[in-house]
Amino acid sequence: MEKEEQKLIVENLCCTLKESLLKNLHLFPEDWNDMEIRQLFVNHAKLLNPFKMTRTRMWNFKDYVQEMKI
Repeated sequence: MEKEEQKLIVENLCCTLKESLLKNLHLFPEDWNDMEIRQLFVNHAKLLNPFKMTRTRMWNFKDYVQEMKI
């Protein structure tokens, strides 16, 4: 996949995640701080990935991320 296509995917996912969280901001309890909002961010990000990688592909992905420290 070309870098420009990868860039568009990242931008679209980030925009979708941002819009989703901001749309529901009025539902956040006032006592929520950084930790709760970060956890909600992670939960919403997981919902944006309806695909499940094969085990081999996931292992390769995790190995690469660990090796490259990204």
